[in-house]
Amino acid sequence: RYDKNARTVIAHQSGEKFKVGSLEVSIWNVDHSVPGASAYIIKTLAGNIVYTGDLRLHGTHSHLTEQFIEQAAKAEPVVLIIEGTNIDEEKRASEAEVGEKALRVAHLANQEKAALFAIFPARDTDRLNTFYQVARASERKLVISTKQAYLIDLLEGIPEYPSPSLEKGEVLVHLQRKWWPEFNEQGYDMWERVYFNHPHRITYHEIQKSPQDYLVYLDFYSIKELIDINPPPGSHYIHSRSEPFSEDMNIDDELLNNWLALFKLQRHQAHASGHASGPELKEIIRAINPKKLLPVHTLHPEMFEGLAKEVLLVEEAKEY
Repeated sequence: RYDKNARTVIAHQSGEKFKVGSLEVSIWNVDHSVPGASAYIIKTLAGNIVYTGDLRLHGTHSHLTEQFIEQAAKAEPVVLIIEGTNIDEEKRASEAEVGEKALRVAHLANQEKAALFAIFPARDTDRLNTFYQVARASERKLVISTKQAYLIDLLEGIPEYPSPSLEKGEVLVHLQRKWWPEFNEQGYDMWERVYFNHPHRITYHEIQKSPQDYLVYLDFYSIKELIDINPPPGSHYIHSRSEPFSEDMNIDDELLNNWLALFKLQRHQAHASGHASGPELKEIIRAINPKKLLPVHTLHPEMFEGLAKEVLLVEEAKEY
């Protein structure tokens, strides 16, 4: 961010065409777990190449993926480069199902007058909206991080990615203590200081006094706030992220579970993947009908065999 020679970022609208050297490229927004995810159709002398990027059909903006599929099919690609993260998954939960499960936990927390916390991908605006609706339906206020507040401010006015309003107090921004013993503006990054005296900021003081009034976002970096909040034993924590699938993630998950055990919090899993399931991937391939298929971003490329006239499998990289 301090590099004077940083690359120039050029924004393109979905459906827009632009040149990369001699190639003509069109960009298409698709549904994924972060705003702005895109697929590409590349026009070459040898025929059109389509690249899906990360995408899904079970999210809030599935119509974007469907629009891209329609355009990709019209392009009659010689090669379709497709992500295959979840080719081995038969079914993935939808965003609506995440909201339904989270709301059941919220109602349970209300009955017990317990605290309610959640973790979800910080840049996933669909998930933020899901938990905002859960908070409203359970008569709680959603408390977000300063990074999420900053993202909301950046996306303000973009109709494709509506978010609850921080200015109207629809959500509250959690100002975490960074200096001991109390808050000091100098302890925060410059971009974060705009929230230091924000009218809709909140600290652990308010949350501790009436934990039953809030649904608080706490990730791995803010989980230490539990020390100051000191929630009632038996309170609830909704884990709305992927289950661990690597050694590093297993370590992080063990640390998280240790924190939850220390404060006697009940853990609940409610997540919808940002990637298409196996049946969705097969549906996409059938609709686009490429001459050649190149699966990427997958641990199971062999599962794409027979899904196109010719399947190109990248040889596994060898470690030396």
